[in-house]
Amino acid sequence: MANRSKKVVISARIDPQLKDALDIAASKQNEKIVKLLEEFVEIGLGTLTLPNPFREGKIRFGNEINFLEVFEAVWDPDEVLFKLRAGAIGPEFCGETLSRQAKVVIGSEYFKGEYDLFDDLNGHTQIWGGTYDKHYVNLELVKKEWPIIESYIAFLDNNQPLVVSYEDYKKMRGLDS
Repeated sequence: MANRSKKVVISARIDPQLKDALDIAASKQNEKIVKLLEEFVEIGLGTLTLPNPFREGKIRFGNEINFLEVFEAVWDPDEVLFKLRAGAIGPEFCGETLSRQAKVVIGSEYFKGEYDLFDDLNGHTQIWGGTYDKHYVNLELVKKEWPIIESYIAFLDNNQPLVVSYEDYKKMRGLDS
C-alpha cells in the first residue's frame, strides 16, 4: 500500500478564467499556485458541516460538526482503516459506497475481532466528550479482504436488484476458504 503520509498529486480541469485568477493571486501573495490551492481546499473543506456522529452513539440532527474535525478524528495513514472508519460513520460523511462497504464488515460476525475501530478517535474523544458506537473488528482480516469487499459492493451496484450475501459472492468468485 502506498505511503499516504506524503504529498500526493492530483489533476483537475478548471475554467481558464479561474486559472488566470490563481496566477494573479499567487503572484500577489508571493506563493506558488500549489500552495495557494492547498490553502483554498482546506478553507473550503472547513466550511462543510455534518450531523455529529459521535454523540450518544448515534447521529443527532441539529447538532452539526465541522467536516474537517470529523475527518481529522478518523483519518489514518492506513487506507483500509481510514475507509472503514469513514464508512462506519455513515453516508452523511463519506457517501453511499464507502458506507455500504463498511456495513459488510460491521454487520458481519465473520469480521469480528479485538481491534477497536474508533479507539480514541486520534484524541478527539476527550475533546468532544459523549460516546459513540463501539465496533470491534479483525483488522488484519478486513485488510486482507478489502479488495473483495470493494468488488462485492460494485457487483451489487451493477446487478441490481440482485441480492447476494458476501459469503455467497465469495463462493461465486471461488474466493471462499
